[in-house]
Amino acid sequence: MAPLNKQAKAEERLEIAKKLGRLGLVDEVNQSPKNYYSLDIGTGKNKNAAIIYKSSQRVSFFIEKPSLVEQLKVWFSVKALPDDPKRLYNKSKHHIQPLTMSDIEDPERRVLIEEVLKHSLDVIKKRKTKVR
Repeated sequence: MAPLNKQAKAEERLEIAKKLGRLGLVDEVNQSPKNYYSLDIGTGKNKNAAIIYKSSQRVSFFIEKPSLVEQLKVWFSVKALPDDPKRLYNKSKHHIQPLTMSDIEDPERRVLIEEVLKHSLDVIKKRKTKVR
């Protein structure tokens, strides 16, 4: 299979973002960032619950449950971003790759992806409702 050009790859990633949005019951995919699509909670900063990168098969979620990370490692490469006190927003952010449409369509992996996505949405909701 020939590699996809940049536009075709971005369109494929948008379809993945839309499919994830439906799994997570997110009404709309944020398409305005230049390098990624996102599933957002509310408005303002720190709203991205899932980030679907346009140029790679990487997706980022916020995962605070170690058991979910371990389950993901069965199917995907999982990289946690290091904790940085200057960037608290990235706490518990994990890069998952490769995540493709076939992963979302596979019944076993879809259940796990849906659980991770809903967890990530809950993490962001909880952060946004904290009194600062």
